[in-house]
Amino acid sequence: ILWLHRFNVTPDQVGGLLGTFVDVSDIREAEARARASEQRLIDTNDRLPGVIVRITVQAGGRIVYDYVAGQTQALFGRSRSVLLRSGRRLHAVAAGEPDPEEKAAGQDEHDPVLAAINRIVASGTRHEVEFSVRVKGQMRWTRASSGTPRHEADDSVVWCIYFADITDEKQQAQALVGATDAARPAGA
Repeated sequence: ILWLHRFNVTPDQVGGLLGTFVDVSDIREAEARARASEQRLIDTNDRLPGVIVRITVQAGGRIVYDYVAGQTQALFGRSRSVLLRSGRRLHAVAAGEPDPEEKAAGQDEHDPVLAAINRIVASGTRHEVEFSVRVKGQMRWTRASSGTPRHEADDSVVWCIYFADITDEKQQAQALVGATDAARPAGA
């Protein structure tokens, strides 16, 4: 960065130039490395078969979603940017519901994604929850696995939760139970 400033000895006479030069090459290179590292992380997370969500549970209990990555379209039927940009809670957007803050009193508040997140948060430690959710008209099974929560100085708690579609796994288990039940009378 080059900065020059002209100064006058008298109002009509230029006295000279005062200048400074600052080499910001190291700063720009560090910024480029940070952007490249961030892009690698995004690329890696986008290739995972599930969805990573980072939530912050504020001291008052409000849940804030501040990072979403992965196969959001497949698991929740929405893009990552829509989930973050919407200003609505993730679980409502994923379920295609109106903003829960706008729900009329007395309406059904049951939401399996929020219930899973609440169970994870209530556990206070690493936790895993399986639940079913309707996505684009189909019933899907999802497993939410959390990491160890991190307590912040402002009394908030940060959680990273990995959501994975386990519908095929559940269907295979049901098929195995059905086949076992069908085989019992034949063997008797």
